[in-house]
Amino acid sequence: MSYFVSIRDILTKDEMEKLRRTNMFFAAPSSVMPPNDSMAPKRYLPNQLHEPSSEHISLGLPVLDWAGSAWDPKSPEAQFTFSLGLLKVRRAPHHLILF
Repeated sequence: MSYFVSIRDILTKDEMEKLRRTNMFFAAPSSVMPPNDSMAPKRYLPNQLHEPSSEHISLGLPVLDWAGSAWDPKSPEAQFTFSLGLLKVRRAPHHLILF
């Protein structure tokens, strides 16, 4: 992610859109179904995962696998993942009807 942050200012709108539409992120293992040993780990779109906060983890939501350092939502890397569509808040279910 540090690489993308370092070139962020020179990425075109088309390149940013391509990154938004690319399955390039892994989910934290505890936040998704147990992996099938015969399959490679699944990659997700940025907007299919939530930031790896304790709240999202406790709700059992699929969260970004942020290995290495502690998640800091104010870091340049986190801000870049948010710009790609990483979810900060839980989405309402599609079938939720408001009256």
